[in-house]
Amino acid sequence: MKPTLLAAAVLAALTSTGAMAADVVASEPAPVAATYNWSGFYAGANIGGGWSHVDWAFLPSLNPANHSGSGVLGGLQIGYNFQNNNIVYGIEADISAADIHGGTACPNPTFSCDSKVSMLGSVRGRLGWTADRLLVYGTGGLGYGTVDISDVNSSGTVFGTKKTRAGWTAGAGIEYALDQHWTVKGEYKYFDLGRADYFTDGEFVRAKTQIHTAIIGVNYKF
Repeated sequence: MKPTLLAAAVLAALTSTGAMAADVVASEPAPVAATYNWSGFYAGANIGGGWSHVDWAFLPSLNPANHSGSGVLGGLQIGYNFQNNNIVYGIEADISAADIHGGTACPNPTFSCDSKVSMLGSVRGRLGWTADRLLVYGTGGLGYGTVDISDVNSSGTVFGTKKTRAGWTAGAGIEYALDQHWTVKGEYKYFDLGRADYFTDGEFVRAKTQIHTAIIGVNYKF
């Protein structure tokens, strides 16, 4: 075989082999990015605001002094998640210091009828749907809080009773994983702490306390 014909045959063989190798590489699937796994224990902190409404009635006259309040709260949360495909479920507990207060003039206008929520907490189930790093969830369970119901006279003297009440809470939130450990979230919850009797300046008050909260938080997943 002449040298030119031999060279042409070798070049054709190499070209064919290279094309076959390129086809093999092209046919291999592209690597798939790993999805985030929400399973595991986590803990974190939160801060936000609260808005209360108190249905207030003096006993036995039932003279009302209903009012609303607002303020800030902040605290800690811990929880554990389980993940099954796109479904995430688990349990979370939280506790927050709060300064949610409000008031109105009492039926006796020399007094102010005031309320203050100084602590809120909950133990709740969570159930949500995830798309990789994004989690949207609903939540509900036991809610509790410390409520102070008081009359304040014109000189600023306070007469009242403080009680820690148990009730229920429900809400919803959205959470996003920044990396394998850190997540951020926004969450709304409604608390109903029920109706209870309190003693003020020589009078009994029956009050029902309801609170709306909105917080932002950060969690670390272990």
